[in-house]
Amino acid sequence: MAAIPGTQQQQVQGRLYRADGAIASGSTPQLILPAQPARLLLTIQNVSATDMWVEMGPARAHATISGGQVATVVASTVRLDNVGFNYTYPPIVTVLGGRGAFVTPTSWPGSAGQELWENAPSGPGFRPATVLATISGGAISGFTITDPGAGYTNPPQIYLENDPRDPFGCADPSLGSGVGKRLVANGSSMSYDGTACPTVQVAIFCTSASAQFLCEYMV
Repeated sequence: MAAIPGTQQQQVQGRLYRADGAIASGSTPQLILPAQPARLLLTIQNVSATDMWVEMGPARAHATISGGQVATVVASTVRLDNVGFNYTYPPIVTVLGGRGAFVTPTSWPGSAGQELWENAPSGPGFRPATVLATISGGAISGFTITDPGAGYTNPPQIYLENDPRDPFGCADPSLGSGVGKRLVANGSSMSYDGTACPTVQVAIFCTSASAQFLCEYMV
């Protein structure tokens, strides 16, 4: 039984599945689960003696602007960027926001002076940019700005979404220095359920081949 999201703990009979496995290679990531329409529970347990890293969801990128237009879109190893792996179709790129301003709140508990983002997605003289992604070897290899847009006052957010034909492409947990990844230390676990349970694709990485992990999920 599992709680139905948004129903104040009403219960539903779900099917419980296992996706346990072992690390096939200590140098490459591997997919545990593809994206699914629904998921009521997800637990990943590291039963090895070595730390593991987990990524969820699609690749990530960021944009820069020049003269009110989108100048570049980049997926690299900086920031929270991630070129991903396992893609068979280029992800869909949506350019969000960029027509706002930074404001500093007068009072923000625990983080005085923290900047907030005020985002107005449209307005006079504003035209949203359009971007296409390309892939090579299962990873994002670049972006083509088909329309740089107009009226941007700040870099917009780049939202990547898997092509409907491709639930398998995922952010790569082997990239970078841990930024954006979820560490599952040896002997520990991570668990989600109810409204907090992700339905996106899930990948894992460990430097030790044959290291064991357990995965349990309910749909």
